[in-house]
Amino acid sequence: MQGEIIIVNVYAPRAIYEKNVLWTNLSNLIASRPGNWIVFGDFNAVKNPEERANSSFCPYIANAFNKFIYVNGLVDLNMGGMRFTYFSDVGCKLSKLDMFIVCANFMSFLLIASVMALPREHSDHFLIILRKNLIDFGPPPFRFFNS
Repeated sequence: MQGEIIIVNVYAPRAIYEKNVLWTNLSNLIASRPGNWIVFGDFNAVKNPEERANSSFCPYIANAFNKFIYVNGLVDLNMGGMRFTYFSDVGCKLSKLDMFIVCANFMSFLLIASVMALPREHSDHFLIILRKNLIDFGPPPFRFFNS
C-alpha cells in the first residue's frame, strides 16, 4: 500500500445539523490529505432501515451519511459477530452505529479484511475490531449415517 495510512476515530454527535458539519469537515480533511483512510467509531447514524430495530429510522440522516461515504470513496467493511453494535439500556432498541469505513486503496491492498464485534460487558455498545483476515470456521459439517 503506497502513501500514508490515516486513522480517524469518530464519535459523532446526535443532532442532525452537527452530523452534517462533521461529514463536511471530514470530507474536507480527506480531500486535503491524500492517503489510505480508515475512519471508525460511533457514527450515530445508520445507512439503511435494516440497521435499526425497534427504533426510528431517519432517511435524511441516512442519505447524508451514505453521501459522505460515497463522495469520499469509502467502503463499509462487513461485520461479523453481531448484527447490531448498540443496545439501549432496556435492550429493546438496537442499531448498527459503530463501524469501520475505509478507502478503496485499503480494500485493494487488504481484500480479506473484516470487522468483528466482541462481547459487550461495560457499555451499551459492542467493541469492534479490524482484522486482517477472515475467520475460518472450518469445513462445513459432514456426516456419514450407517443405516
